[in-house]
Amino acid sequence: MKLQTGLLAVLLAVSTVGKAQQGLQQRLSDTRGKAFPTYQNPAFAGTRYGESFSEMRGTFSTDHADKAVIAQLGRGHTAGAFDASSYQKMGKHGVAWGHAGYNRRHINDVRWNETADFLTVYPYVTADSVGGKMEAERYSFRLGYAQGFRKWSYGVEAAYQSALHYRDTDPRPKDNSLFVNLTLGASRALSSRYSGGLYLHWQHYSQEQSIAFMNPYGTMLLYQMSGMNMHYHRFAGTLGQAYYTGHTFGAGLTLQPTGHGFDIMLYAERRQLQKQLSGLNNAPINDLQVWTYRGGIAWRSDRRYALLSGAYSSREGSENIYDDGIQNYHRIAITKPFKAVTAHITAEASQEWTAGAWTLSATPSLMLCHHRQSYKTPVRKMSLTSLIPKLAFQAMLQHQTGLLTARISAANVSNLHKSLSISELNAFPQQLPTLTDNYEMLSSNAWMSEADVRYDYAIGKPFNTIFMQAKFQHTTFSTRHQRNLFELSVGVTL
Repeated sequence: MKLQTGLLAVLLAVSTVGKAQQGLQQRLSDTRGKAFPTYQNPAFAGTRYGESFSEMRGTFSTDHADKAVIAQLGRGHTAGAFDASSYQKMGKHGVAWGHAGYNRRHINDVRWNETADFLTVYPYVTADSVGGKMEAERYSFRLGYAQGFRKWSYGVEAAYQSALHYRDTDPRPKDNSLFVNLTLGASRALSSRYSGGLYLHWQHYSQEQSIAFMNPYGTMLLYQMSGMNMHYHRFAGTLGQAYYTGHTFGAGLTLQPTGHGFDIMLYAERRQLQKQLSGLNNAPINDLQVWTYRGGIAWRSDRRYALLSGAYSSREGSENIYDDGIQNYHRIAITKPFKAVTAHITAEASQEWTAGAWTLSATPSLMLCHHRQSYKTPVRKMSLTSLIPKLAFQAMLQHQTGLLTARISAANVSNLHKSLSISELNAFPQQLPTLTDNYEMLSSNAWMSEADVRYDYAIGKPFNTIFMQAKFQHTTFSTRHQRNLFELSVGVTL
């Protein structure tokens, strides 16, 4: 009897370890761990993973390029980060998840931009002709919960991110930015094979900016940029205090299979953002409106999938024209000179198979990207179209004391069409070289390669691990410039 009880305990322990090991393998797999578009609906979070888990990691990264692709984002960085995440099953039909992170970053050689979150507020940044390094600290938190009830499932996710960007030499920006997100979702079983869902997304954004000068010999000109390296000429000077505020509203429809089948997502959102200058009695000088549409359809099973996804974004900016401001500032006109459109479509497939203790997968993809932007007066236009084929291979070796995961990939950026049109070259000539440099890099062909290796060593039951992960990326541009990224992470899974 004792022998039977002991044998049963051993079998249960082996089974538990095996399930935990399979859960880790599933999360790391390019195929089974794919984050399909429907998971943007928090009501489907209960089907994201089969097992509960937690992970903590510390990461060091360094990114260096001999020329920036976009000068306003800098020419690389050195960063340290800490992240902790958890996904916990709560009974049979509930799940809770969360994430907390801290990132400390030194950004190299930022040009013509003193504003944080460039891709969010573009083109309405404050800039100067000096630039330089930028220090950044970011805190992020995310919490979510989903619960199933008969045929229905409900989910909610809240996220918070605050950041500080600054420099300790003139000009000295201090940018405090904040993102607050809330997503609500619901789904209902439509049949034994499919569930349909709806989710709503809201985001609040704000940024408070102040730029100071400590040099006793004077200050330098600050420019209120307005797109295509144009700027609001009237307000060029020493106006270094600005405030950004905006809101985003979005809604999506989702269809998810119970097992294998089709996975469908459609989403639309509208973002509105305003820039105010404190030195003009908080007068709003710019408004930005962004419409974004995303969609995806996938067929998936346990060890393979095929995915077709796409996105379209239209960004339109307006400039407010004011009177002489003798008795406060009164808006007398509105112009809409800036517009940018970005679209891309991606086809991707993945197949996974086993060979003894090895699990292998191949993931080819093909992306077509198009971007164009324009400014009305003086006329400036830029258009870019690129084709990006990519191929990734992954190998996972599972054994009793650990799991080895290795991944390599290669991609080629082929420019199919490019054009840049600039009238009145003598208008704002100081900012023009940055525009042409960005165009040169964005329109160039490039080869990108990546190698990623992770080893998890089992330290307890059920298959808790400590791990080390190293990643290296190399990009070679047809302009003979290069970029190298290296990351090293150490962490633990529980």
